[in-house]
Amino acid sequence: MTVTVADITQTLPVPDSSVDVCFVATVLHIPGVKKHADQLFAELRRVLVDGGTAVIIECSSKDLSFGPPEAMRLSADEVEAMAARCGFVAAKRVDLGFNYLINQQLGQPGG
Repeated sequence: MTVTVADITQTLPVPDSSVDVCFVATVLHIPGVKKHADQLFAELRRVLVDGGTAVIIECSSKDLSFGPPEAMRLSADEVEAMAARCGFVAAKRVDLGFNYLINQQLGQPGG
């Protein structure tokens, strides 16, 4: 396994269709990242293999004692809509308490 840490608002330093899973955690709500959401998901699409998964974690709105201000938070529906514009299908949502996780897959649901 190879782990690459990179600036998701820039071109990722990996070849096309070479990654099985991309992990993006608690950054989509940041204004400087959110404004690049379409490019971000397009870049994930570029590097992921067909059927690859983008794992997205964001802060939930159900407990505001942790994380960014409520006005900055993104709902799971908003994140799924961002990803869908680039061909991702939400395969699974998981409630993590302060956060939620969405597995976004390229291609058809279930495979």
